[in-house]
Amino acid sequence: MIIKDKVETAIKLWSIIYPLGMTVILYATFLMIFFSNGQYAIVSVNDYGEGFLEFVTIPIALMFAGVGNMMLIRELFNEKPMSPPHS
Repeated sequence: MIIKDKVETAIKLWSIIYPLGMTVILYATFLMIFFSNGQYAIVSVNDYGEGFLEFVTIPIALMFAGVGNMMLIRELFNEKPMSPPHS
């Protein structure tokens, strides 16, 4: 049971870190293009033969992020309301 909990925690963490990291990369790319003189870019996705690997791994990473988000949402809505503190 401990391993299952650790895997669930890792997937939940991935669902937060991965989209955030991808957003930072996308925004950094945008900023580099925006502040360049031409304001356009040519993006090559297979200069080093990495294209197929990214084609396979990115959808898998997105799947884990989606599953983690569903787990977090389910956990959020299954929580019981907080009871008021006892005096």
